[in-house]
Amino acid sequence: MHRPTDPAQSQLSAKLQQAVALHQRGQLSRAQRLYEEILSEQPRNFDALHLLGVIAAVPGDPKKAVDLI
Repeated sequence: MHRPTDPAQSQLSAKLQQAVALHQRGQLSRAQRLYEEILSEQPRNFDALHLLGVIAAVPGDPKKAVDLI
């Protein structure tokens, strides 16, 4: 398993894990905020973009979901 050595990358990885845990528990608005924080630092973060797209699809915003995913 690859472990990031950069402290900033480690923080982003921890934030992503927290966001995924919130997402899995159905706390979508809190997960969304964390995904957006990650994207403010790494705009092309695949996982954050994909999972934010999944959240966008929940209320029925398929265009936004597809754009993000």
